[in-house]
Amino acid sequence: WMKDNSPLSPSNSIIFSSDNRSVSISPVQRSDSGEYQCTYSNPISSEMVKLSLIINYGPEDVSIKGQNVVDLGVRVSLSCSADSEPSASFSWKFNGSDTGVTTDTFTIDQTDFTHSGDYECTALNS
Repeated sequence: WMKDNSPLSPSNSIIFSSDNRSVSISPVQRSDSGEYQCTYSNPISSEMVKLSLIINYGPEDVSIKGQNVVDLGVRVSLSCSADSEPSASFSWKFNGSDTGVTTDTFTIDQTDFTHSGDYECTALNS
């Protein structure tokens, strides 16, 4: 057994069957994502099979970047990011109310006093 072209070694979370025909990973971690390769052989021939394993997780480490103090009449963009697999989708709230913005960037073309308040980004994946 190989993972990402390196030999896969048994550990507390990686267990091989007694005949080496299967491997179990528990608990699964993000670092377990990768390409696994099983090579089996007999005196006549050998075969190799590859499997790409993707571990889904998150969203984690959600953050908003952008200016929090701006002048009147300027353009402002807030950017939301999150670490996840698959990629996250986003939604924005302003003072607790949905804004209808479902992208990673919330933009105000020309600020005025009504834009002062709390902005919240929610990241979601499935």
